[in-house]
Amino acid sequence: LRREARLTAELDHPGIVPVYDAGRTGEGRLFYTMRLVRGRTLADLLHEATTPAERLRLDPNLLDACRAVAFAHTKCIVHRDLKP
Repeated sequence: LRREARLTAELDHPGIVPVYDAGRTGEGRLFYTMRLVRGRTLADLLHEATTPAERLRLDPNLLDACRAVAFAHTKCIVHRDLKP
């Protein structure tokens, strides 16, 4: 978890949520905090988009996510748990 927090904190990209803090709780559990992102998941948007045209309008969201992952890849970081 420490490594994940450190690597994520090093990524400065508009499509990657910044890490605010990391450490241990009073009970000794590791944690890190990130900016809260409000909104709806891509899965929800896809579920509501019932026509091909509505789904095509979601392409910019997918491209933004691809750009963020590609940026991480340029830093030799591979995300192993992508979800819509």
